[in-house]
Amino acid sequence: MYYQGILNEAAAAVVWAYLSRMSDERVAKQIFYPELQDGKRKQGGQIPRYKDVLKRHMKQYAIVSPRWETFTKDRSH
Repeated sequence: MYYQGILNEAAAAVVWAYLSRMSDERVAKQIFYPELQDGKRKQGGQIPRYKDVLKRHMKQYAIVSPRWETFTKDRSH
């Protein structure tokens, strides 16, 4: 299916969004965000926002926004 790859990546993005909203004391967040322990981030760029990642994936898979919204409203697929 054409949208299978983007759906898997979108599902992963949802998990990352969940981790980012956790409190800093949670062990799972400390594992995925080691800068919480060290107090600094690694060099080489910042973690992109969820919105930016989603836009990049939509562009990568040539999904036009109005078409995407129509596709998600149609639950017959």
